[in-house]
Amino acid sequence: DGMAAQQQSQGVVWATNVAGSTYQSSDGITYSAETGIAGGEIGSIETIKGSQDPTLYQNYRVGDIRVDHTLPNGIYDVILHFAEPDDIRGGERVFDVLVNGERRIEDLDVMAWRDGKVISALTVATAAVPVTDGKLEVRFEPKQGEPILSAVVVRERQARDASWKLKWSDEFDYEGVPDPAKWT
Repeated sequence: DGMAAQQQSQGVVWATNVAGSTYQSSDGITYSAETGIAGGEIGSIETIKGSQDPTLYQNYRVGDIRVDHTLPNGIYDVILHFAEPDDIRGGERVFDVLVNGERRIEDLDVMAWRDGKVISALTVATAAVPVTDGKLEVRFEPKQGEPILSAVVVRERQARDASWKLKWSDEFDYEGVPDPAKWT
């Protein structure tokens, strides 16, 4: 199957549509119907903005969500998909994401991180997650309101190609506006 080969070439080892059915995204990833996710309440959003794959964000879990999935030991990138379903302001739903016991994302505010927009898709990745005991565990620690989740993708961490060369970068490690020598 061509799509399975494309997914494998992208390093995808697991993708699941939280509270949803099997779905194939525009980038060729096949999300299974929800597996490995528990807890919280199931909800849905009728309209999603800002995504080529709105179906992926329409179903979600909110509350005490737990992700538990068996994986071979290795290094992975974990990609989480969210959409804020409620007409709220920034700061009303804020949570941390812990992956295998390590706090990997702090103060995630889906609405604020999405330029102050609700019902809009947001994707957040955490890179180089080590799996040493054959399982991936993702927990959400609420700070204000309840955590929310729409989909999960796990990819094998790809080794950096030794032939890659850095051409340009800016670390933005200075005060004030971006360096006018680098930015116009």
